[in-house]
Amino acid sequence: MKSISPLLLLLAFVLLSCQRSGTSALPTDDELVAAYAQVLALNEQYKAAGSAADSVEYRQKVQQVLSDHGFTEATFRAGVLSQLQSAEQFRLFRDSVTAKLEERKPKP
Repeated sequence: MKSISPLLLLLAFVLLSCQRSGTSALPTDDELVAAYAQVLALNEQYKAAGSAADSVEYRQKVQQVLSDHGFTEATFRAGVLSQLQSAEQFRLFRDSVTAKLEERKPKP
């Protein structure tokens, strides 16, 4: 029994170390909120234009925003979908995005 305890401690330490190093490479929730807010702002800016050229430019700008925040399309989509796991989690996400959009508005 005594030989199992050090082994369990070592295993727990290794798992926690791997977990920390694995998650540090992923964008944070703050990055997700900032990226989502920027994509929403771009959508508002470009939706009225409606031309094919504007659509291509919009798509390029969205890709740049995602890249700037450490996302690919797939990781961004997965991050947004993860916010839909519960109503409370989505409400917090929505409130954070709304606050971020409010920060971007020009002050009178």
